[in-house]
Amino acid sequence: IFTRLNNLMTNSVLDQDIDFAKALGFTNEETASLLKYYDLDDCFNEVKKNYDGYCFAGIEIYCPWDVIKFCEAAIASKRQNRRISYGNYWVSSSGNEIIRQFLDVLGAKDVEIMQDLLNGKSVKLQINENLNYDDLQKHRLKDFWTLMLHTGYLTITQNCNVQENEYEVRIPNAMVKEAFTARIIDYYATAPKIKGIGEQVVLSSLNADPLGLNRILLDFLEAYVSVRDIGKGPMRENHYHGIMTGLIAGHDELIRDFSSNQEAGNGYPDITFLSANRRTAVIMELKQSTDLNAVYDTAGDALEQIKHQKYATKFQNDPLIEKIFCYGICFCKKNCAVAFDKIIK
Repeated sequence: IFTRLNNLMTNSVLDQDIDFAKALGFTNEETASLLKYYDLDDCFNEVKKNYDGYCFAGIEIYCPWDVIKFCEAAIASKRQNRRISYGNYWVSSSGNEIIRQFLDVLGAKDVEIMQDLLNGKSVKLQINENLNYDDLQKHRLKDFWTLMLHTGYLTITQNCNVQENEYEVRIPNAMVKEAFTARIIDYYATAPKIKGIGEQVVLSSLNADPLGLNRILLDFLEAYVSVRDIGKGPMRENHYHGIMTGLIAGHDELIRDFSSNQEAGNGYPDITFLSANRRTAVIMELKQSTDLNAVYDTAGDALEQIKHQKYATKFQNDPLIEKIFCYGICFCKKNCAVAFDKIIK
């Protein structure tokens, strides 16, 4: 009577109690049975790719909300003879303001961890097993990764190591990876310091100002990018691609039809967008080099790729578009070079 609700036993994503693990979502067998019931057996592999991947007490678990919402949408599509699609239902099921607050305090080491996770790797992290709301106000980085684990952005691998509260974690599936990336891009696109720089990038691109664009990017790289953030091997280019997407994509007042890696001509240009009045098109092809002396030549190669792959064709066929500006950009750590050409119709 006097102590209110007490003497609770809890079972979280960290616990290894197999009796409760299956209650946290759908098992592989339950998901297969559900899809079979609704005559969606052919969708199993894609459902597994997009909504599976969680691991509780060593048991493979699907996100139940995603699976249910997929079935609902798929049934409606079949009734209307439409193609079945795989939506990202999980991402809109909760608020994420607290995650944005933590992104303000991430250090270089944590950005490197984030890149490894996005690259599909498992990483070892120290987790706060007793996380509470008061802890979140302290913005400790250990609590950030704990929060990501408890909110479903991460899951423990089957080979977890509980010593000193260390766990091996990874991003569970394709849809969560998409949401993870979107949250980061959205943050950097709207963060006050970055927003002004992004606006300058957009305006210099639309005004056919490669020298101005080069200067803005050099200043940005010097001020905000650590060489430890860049990653290794072919993922370096993906890192710079993410930066450019974050700088440009959020400026709806200045641009239209932003796209990343969308088919055009004979390939997939890295970034394209139109001016707000749809009279100017911008095409960007991004490269990275480990040799500072090669950045200008590599930027030229990127520009040549735009021409060779005929990325401008769809814009040339648009009667409203008057000018097409092509940029080949090569990054090397905290340096870059910009090559430029224009097509006037």
